[in-house]
Amino acid sequence: MTINDAYNKGKKLLQQSNIVNPSLESEILLLHVLNIDKKQFILYRKQSKIPFLKLLKFLFLIKKRQKGKNLFHLIKKVNFYGLDLIVDKNVLIPRPETEELVEILLKKMDQNKKYSILEIGTGSGCIPAVIAKNHGNIRIDAIEKNKKALKIAKKNLQLHYIGNQKVNLLNIDIFKFNSSKKYDIIISNPPYIASDETKILLKNKTVSDPYISLNGGTDGLDFYRLFKNICIKNLNKRGFMIFEHGMGQRSKILEIFNDEIFNIEFYNDMSDIDRVIIVKRKL
Repeated sequence: MTINDAYNKGKKLLQQSNIVNPSLESEILLLHVLNIDKKQFILYRKQSKIPFLKLLKFLFLIKKRQKGKNLFHLIKKVNFYGLDLIVDKNVLIPRPETEELVEILLKKMDQNKKYSILEIGTGSGCIPAVIAKNHGNIRIDAIEKNKKALKIAKKNLQLHYIGNQKVNLLNIDIFKFNSSKKYDIIISNPPYIASDETKILLKNKTVSDPYISLNGGTDGLDFYRLFKNICIKNLNKRGFMIFEHGMGQRSKILEIFNDEIFNIEFYNDMSDIDRVIIVKRKL
Protein backbone atom coordinates (compact mmCIF):
# COMPACT_ATOMS: atom_id res chain seq x y z
CA MET A 1 0.00 0.00 0.00
CA THR A 2 1.35 3.43 -0.93
CA ILE A 3 1.30 6.45 1.38
CA ASN A 4 -1.44 7.86 -0.82
CA ASP A 5 -3.53 4.69 -0.47
CA ALA A 6 -3.24 4.93 3.31
CA TYR A 7 -4.22 8.60 3.22
CA ASN A 8 -7.32 7.84 1.12
CA LYS A 9 -8.31 4.94 3.39
CA GLY A 10 -8.01 7.15 6.47
CA LYS A 11 -10.02 9.91 4.80
CA LYS A 12 -12.80 7.49 3.86
CA LEU A 13 -13.03 6.09 7.38
CA LEU A 14 -13.21 9.59 8.87
CA GLN A 15 -15.89 10.58 6.36
CA GLN A 16 -17.96 7.61 7.51
CA SER A 17 -17.78 8.99 11.07
CA ASN A 18 -18.87 12.46 9.94
CA ILE A 19 -15.56 14.14 10.81
CA VAL A 20 -15.83 17.72 9.55
CA ASN A 21 -12.53 17.82 7.63
CA PRO A 22 -11.54 14.20 6.92
CA SER A 23 -8.95 15.08 4.26
CA LEU A 24 -6.99 17.39 6.53
CA GLU A 25 -7.21 15.11 9.58
CA SER A 26 -6.14 12.02 7.66
CA GLU A 27 -3.15 13.97 6.37
CA ILE A 28 -2.20 15.30 9.82
CA LEU A 29 -2.34 11.83 11.40
CA LEU A 30 -0.36 10.29 8.54
CA LEU A 31 2.37 12.94 8.67
CA HIS A 32 2.59 12.39 12.41
CA VAL A 33 2.97 8.62 12.10
CA LEU A 34 5.53 8.85 9.29
CA ASN A 35 7.34 11.81 10.89
CA ILE A 36 7.46 13.71 7.60
CA ASP A 37 6.42 17.21 6.56
CA LYS A 38 3.82 18.20 3.99
CA LYS A 39 6.42 18.78 1.26
CA GLN A 40 7.71 15.21 1.64
CA PHE A 41 4.13 13.94 1.68
CA ILE A 42 3.35 15.66 -1.62
CA LEU A 43 6.58 14.45 -3.27
CA TYR A 44 6.44 10.80 -2.25
CA ARG A 45 2.80 9.95 -1.49
CA LYS A 46 2.06 8.13 -4.77
CA GLN A 47 5.22 6.11 -5.22
CA SER A 48 6.42 5.34 -1.70
CA LYS A 49 5.13 2.33 0.22
CA ILE A 50 4.02 2.79 3.80
CA PRO A 51 5.74 0.41 6.25
CA PHE A 52 3.28 -2.12 7.63
CA LEU A 53 3.77 -1.18 11.30
CA LYS A 54 3.33 2.49 10.42
CA LEU A 55 0.11 1.62 8.61
CA LEU A 56 -1.18 -0.24 11.67
CA LYS A 57 -0.37 2.74 13.90
CA PHE A 58 -2.05 5.13 11.46
CA LEU A 59 -5.23 3.04 11.32
CA PHE A 60 -5.20 2.72 15.12
CA LEU A 61 -5.17 6.52 15.42
CA ILE A 62 -7.89 6.83 12.78
CA LYS A 63 -10.07 4.46 14.83
CA LYS A 64 -9.41 6.51 17.98
CA ARG A 65 -10.43 9.65 16.09
CA GLN A 66 -13.59 7.93 14.87
CA LYS A 67 -14.48 7.25 18.49
CA GLY A 68 -14.25 10.97 19.31
CA LYS A 69 -10.71 11.36 20.59
CA ASN A 70 -9.41 14.87 19.93
CA LEU A 71 -7.06 15.04 16.94
CA PHE A 72 -4.43 16.99 18.85
CA HIS A 73 -4.64 14.71 21.87
CA LEU A 74 -3.77 11.89 19.47
CA ILE A 75 -0.67 13.57 18.03
CA LYS A 76 0.18 15.22 21.39
CA LYS A 77 1.00 18.59 19.88
CA VAL A 78 -0.76 21.70 18.61
CA ASN A 79 0.24 25.05 17.13
CA PHE A 80 -1.07 28.02 19.08
CA TYR A 81 -0.37 31.57 17.92
CA GLY A 82 2.72 30.37 16.05
CA LEU A 83 4.12 28.26 18.89
CA ASP A 84 4.30 24.47 18.74
CA LEU A 85 3.05 23.15 22.07
CA ILE A 86 2.87 19.78 23.79
CA VAL A 87 -0.61 18.62 24.80
CA ASP A 88 -2.08 15.46 26.27
CA LYS A 89 -5.30 14.16 27.81
CA ASN A 90 -4.77 16.28 30.94
CA VAL A 91 -5.12 19.66 29.24
CA LEU A 92 -7.69 21.55 27.23
CA ILE A 93 -6.67 21.76 23.57
CA PRO A 94 -6.11 25.46 22.78
CA ARG A 95 -8.72 26.73 20.32
CA PRO A 96 -8.51 29.49 17.67
CA GLU A 97 -10.94 31.58 19.75
CA THR A 98 -8.33 31.75 22.50
CA GLU A 99 -5.77 32.95 19.96
CA GLU A 100 -8.15 35.85 19.39
CA LEU A 101 -8.27 36.50 23.14
CA VAL A 102 -4.47 36.72 23.19
CA GLU A 103 -4.43 38.91 20.07
CA ILE A 104 -6.75 41.44 21.72
CA LEU A 105 -4.57 41.49 24.83
CA LEU A 106 -1.30 41.97 22.95
CA LYS A 107 -2.77 44.92 21.06
CA LYS A 108 -3.70 46.49 24.41
CA MET A 109 -0.19 46.13 25.83
CA ASP A 110 2.47 48.81 25.49
CA GLN A 111 5.86 47.31 24.55
CA ASN A 112 7.60 49.98 26.61
CA LYS A 113 5.68 49.24 29.79
CA LYS A 114 6.31 46.61 32.46
CA TYR A 115 3.34 44.42 33.39
CA SER A 116 2.46 42.22 36.33
CA ILE A 117 -0.01 39.60 35.11
CA LEU A 118 -2.16 36.92 36.71
CA GLU A 119 -3.41 34.07 34.56
CA ILE A 120 -6.20 31.92 35.96
CA GLY A 121 -6.24 28.30 34.78
CA THR A 122 -3.12 28.00 32.67
CA GLY A 123 -3.71 24.44 31.41
CA SER A 124 -1.08 23.76 28.74
CA GLY A 125 0.58 27.11 29.44
CA CYS A 126 -0.33 28.36 25.97
CA ILE A 127 -1.41 31.87 27.01
CA PRO A 128 1.61 32.81 29.19
CA ALA A 129 3.96 31.25 26.63
CA VAL A 130 2.65 33.49 23.86
CA ILE A 131 2.62 36.61 26.04
CA ALA A 132 6.19 35.94 27.18
CA LYS A 133 7.39 35.45 23.60
CA ASN A 134 5.70 38.65 22.43
CA HIS A 135 6.45 41.07 25.27
CA GLY A 136 9.86 41.62 26.80
CA ASN A 137 8.96 43.07 30.18
CA ILE A 138 6.37 40.96 31.94
CA ARG A 139 6.00 38.87 35.07
CA ILE A 140 3.21 36.30 35.00
CA ASP A 141 1.79 34.26 37.87
CA ALA A 142 0.06 31.37 36.07
CA ILE A 143 -2.12 29.33 38.40
CA GLU A 144 -3.59 25.89 37.81
CA LYS A 145 -5.40 23.40 40.05
CA ASN A 146 -4.49 20.29 38.03
CA LYS A 147 -0.94 19.13 38.84
CA LYS A 148 -0.76 17.00 35.69
CA ALA A 149 -1.66 20.00 33.55
CA LEU A 150 1.06 22.02 35.29
CA LYS A 151 3.63 19.44 34.20
CA ILE A 152 2.62 20.00 30.59
CA ALA A 153 2.74 23.78 31.06
CA LYS A 154 6.25 23.49 32.49
CA LYS A 155 7.37 21.42 29.48
CA ASN A 156 5.97 24.00 27.08
CA LEU A 157 7.71 26.88 28.82
CA GLN A 158 10.98 24.95 28.78
CA LEU A 159 10.43 24.07 25.12
CA HIS A 160 10.39 27.77 24.27
CA TYR A 161 13.12 28.79 26.72
CA ILE A 162 10.81 30.77 29.00
CA GLY A 163 12.18 30.88 32.53
CA ASN A 164 10.39 31.36 35.85
CA GLN A 165 11.66 34.93 35.99
CA LYS A 166 8.97 35.60 33.37
CA VAL A 167 6.35 32.95 34.11
CA ASN A 168 5.83 31.54 37.59
CA LEU A 169 3.68 28.39 37.61
CA LEU A 170 1.60 27.90 40.75
CA ASN A 171 -0.50 24.93 41.85
CA ILE A 172 -3.53 26.77 43.26
CA ASP A 173 -7.28 26.22 43.22
CA ILE A 174 -8.64 29.61 42.16
CA PHE A 175 -11.63 29.17 44.46
CA LYS A 176 -9.15 29.07 47.35
CA PHE A 177 -7.02 31.94 46.02
CA ASN A 178 -6.43 34.35 48.88
CA SER A 179 -3.69 36.69 47.75
CA SER A 180 -3.69 40.44 48.26
CA LYS A 181 -1.16 40.92 45.44
CA LYS A 182 -2.11 43.50 42.82
CA TYR A 183 -1.82 42.93 39.06
CA ASP A 184 -1.91 45.20 36.02
CA ILE A 185 -3.63 42.50 33.95
CA ILE A 186 -5.63 39.40 34.80
CA ILE A 187 -6.39 36.97 31.97
CA SER A 188 -8.34 33.73 31.78
CA ASN A 189 -9.98 31.25 29.46
CA PRO A 190 -12.03 29.56 32.17
CA PRO A 191 -14.35 26.54 32.02
CA TYR A 192 -17.71 27.95 30.93
CA ILE A 193 -19.90 25.02 29.91
CA ALA A 194 -22.77 24.09 32.25
CA SER A 195 -22.19 20.87 34.21
CA ASP A 196 -25.02 18.86 32.62
CA GLU A 197 -23.99 19.92 29.11
CA THR A 198 -20.37 19.06 29.85
CA LYS A 199 -21.35 15.51 30.82
CA ILE A 200 -23.40 15.11 27.63
CA LEU A 201 -20.55 16.40 25.42
CA LEU A 202 -18.09 13.98 27.00
CA LYS A 203 -20.52 11.05 26.96
CA ASN A 204 -21.29 11.62 23.27
CA LYS A 205 -17.55 12.06 22.60
CA THR A 206 -18.22 15.46 21.03
CA VAL A 207 -15.12 16.61 22.91
CA SER A 208 -12.42 14.71 24.78
CA ASP A 209 -10.92 17.47 26.92
CA PRO A 210 -10.69 17.01 30.70
CA TYR A 211 -13.96 17.52 32.59
CA ILE A 212 -12.25 20.00 34.90
CA SER A 213 -11.28 22.22 31.95
CA LEU A 214 -14.86 22.41 30.62
CA ASN A 215 -17.19 22.43 33.62
CA GLY A 216 -18.24 25.94 34.60
CA GLY A 217 -20.79 24.92 37.23
CA THR A 218 -24.57 24.54 37.13
CA ASP A 219 -25.11 27.44 34.71
CA GLY A 220 -21.55 27.70 33.37
CA LEU A 221 -20.96 31.02 35.13
CA ASP A 222 -19.25 30.03 38.39
CA PHE A 223 -15.88 31.43 37.37
CA TYR A 224 -17.26 34.80 36.26
CA ARG A 225 -18.87 35.37 39.65
CA LEU A 226 -15.50 34.67 41.21
CA PHE A 227 -13.75 36.96 38.69
CA LYS A 228 -15.74 39.94 39.93
CA ASN A 229 -14.33 39.54 43.44
CA ILE A 230 -10.82 39.00 42.09
CA CYS A 231 -11.09 42.18 40.01
CA ILE A 232 -12.11 44.15 43.08
CA LYS A 233 -9.35 42.67 45.24
CA ASN A 234 -6.43 42.02 42.90
CA LEU A 235 -6.52 44.55 40.06
CA ASN A 236 -4.44 47.69 40.18
CA LYS A 237 -6.49 50.88 39.86
CA ARG A 238 -5.50 51.28 36.21
CA GLY A 239 -5.59 47.56 35.54
CA PHE A 240 -7.99 45.37 33.60
CA MET A 241 -9.14 41.79 33.35
CA ILE A 242 -9.69 40.08 29.99
CA PHE A 243 -11.43 36.73 29.65
CA GLU A 244 -13.11 34.40 27.18
CA HIS A 245 -16.69 33.21 27.52
CA GLY A 246 -19.20 30.99 25.73
CA MET A 247 -21.76 31.81 23.08
CA GLY A 248 -24.84 33.52 24.52
CA GLN A 249 -23.27 34.22 27.93
CA ARG A 250 -22.39 37.88 27.44
CA SER A 251 -25.59 39.42 28.81
CA LYS A 252 -25.49 37.26 31.95
CA ILE A 253 -21.84 38.10 32.57
CA LEU A 254 -22.56 41.81 32.11
CA GLU A 255 -25.24 41.45 34.78
CA ILE A 256 -22.63 40.01 37.15
CA PHE A 257 -20.32 42.96 36.51
CA ASN A 258 -23.12 45.53 36.60
CA ASP A 259 -21.38 47.76 39.08
CA GLU A 260 -20.35 51.40 39.15
CA ILE A 261 -16.69 50.53 39.73
CA PHE A 262 -16.20 48.84 36.32
CA ASN A 263 -15.99 49.88 32.69
CA ILE A 264 -16.76 47.05 30.26
CA GLU A 265 -15.58 46.32 26.72
CA PHE A 266 -16.68 43.30 24.72
CA TYR A 267 -15.59 41.69 21.48
CA ASN A 268 -16.91 39.12 19.02
CA ASP A 269 -14.70 36.45 17.48
CA MET A 270 -14.00 35.94 13.77
CA SER A 271 -17.29 34.06 13.42
CA ASP A 272 -19.07 37.11 14.90
CA ILE A 273 -19.92 35.18 18.07
CA ASP A 274 -19.70 37.01 21.41
CA ARG A 275 -16.46 35.77 22.94
CA VAL A 276 -14.26 38.21 24.92
CA ILE A 277 -14.91 40.72 27.70
CA ILE A 278 -12.54 43.28 29.21
CA VAL A 279 -13.32 44.61 32.68
CA LYS A 280 -11.53 47.81 33.71
CA ARG A 281 -11.35 49.37 37.14
CA LYS A 282 -12.67 52.92 37.21
CA LEU A 283 -10.34 55.38 38.89
